[in-house]
Amino acid sequence: MGSYKVADISLAEWGQKEVILARNEMPGLVEMQQRFGDSKPLKGARIAGCLHMTIQTAVLIETLRKLGAEVAWSSCNIFSTQDHAAAAVATWGVPVYAWKGETVEEYITHWSMGFGIYEQGTDNVLMIQVPDRSGVTLLHIIQRYVLPGTTIHSDEWTDYNVVPAAGYDHHTVNHSENFVDPIDGTHTQGIENAWGVVKKRQRRGQTTNPELLESHLIESCWRRKNKGNILNSIVKCIRELYPVV
Repeated sequence: MGSYKVADISLAEWGQKEVILARNEMPGLVEMQQRFGDSKPLKGARIAGCLHMTIQTAVLIETLRKLGAEVAWSSCNIFSTQDHAAAAVATWGVPVYAWKGETVEEYITHWSMGFGIYEQGTDNVLMIQVPDRSGVTLLHIIQRYVLPGTTIHSDEWTDYNVVPAAGYDHHTVNHSENFVDPIDGTHTQGIENAWGVVKKRQRRGQTTNPELLESHLIESCWRRKNKGNILNSIVKCIRELYPVV
C-alpha cells in the first residue's frame, strides 16, 4: 500500500463491502468503468482530490483509477469522513489522508488559521487569516463584513452560537449526519469548495511559506472575483494606483 493516514486500516474489509453496494446506486460511474476501463483515457493524469471521504467518494476514486489516473485524496471536512471508506481506499494503494474527528490543527497542518465567508448568488468569497476561531474573533469579522439581518449558514462549531444574538438569521448543518440539512437545505458547500481550491494551489507548490498565507488568500479572492477578466482587471488596478497626470 502507498502512504496514508486513516483512523483504522482494519475497517477496510467493511469499506470494500459497502463500495460494492454503493456501485448499485451510482450507475453513471460504473458505466464509465465498463466503457473506458480498457482504453484508460486518464492515463498519465495525476489527480489530487479534496472532497468528503465517503463510500460514494470511494466509488469515484475507484472510477478515476480504472480510467488510468493516479489519485491522491484528502477530506474537505473534519466531520464527514467515513473511516471504513478511507481505509478501503488506502488498501488500493491510494495516498489518502482522512479520518473523522480530525482536530483543526491536524486538518490545517502547515496552515495558519483561516476564516472564510461565501456569498451565495454572487460566488464572491472572503478568506482571511485569523489568530483563532473563538466566538469573539468570528463575530468581529462577521459584523465587519456581513450586514445585520443576513441569513448565515454554518456548521455546528460551538463558537458560532454568538451569531443569532448579533441580529443574524443563523442556520446550521450537522456535518456528522448530513452535508445538506434535509429540512431547510442549509449547507456550507460554497466555502468548502473555495477552501479546496486554495489548498490545491498550495499542494501544487504555488505557495509553501506560511508567512505568505495572507497574501495568498488575498490573491485567491481577487482571482475568483475577476475570473475571466484577469488582464483587464490588472490594468484597471494599475491605472487606479498610478494615475496618469
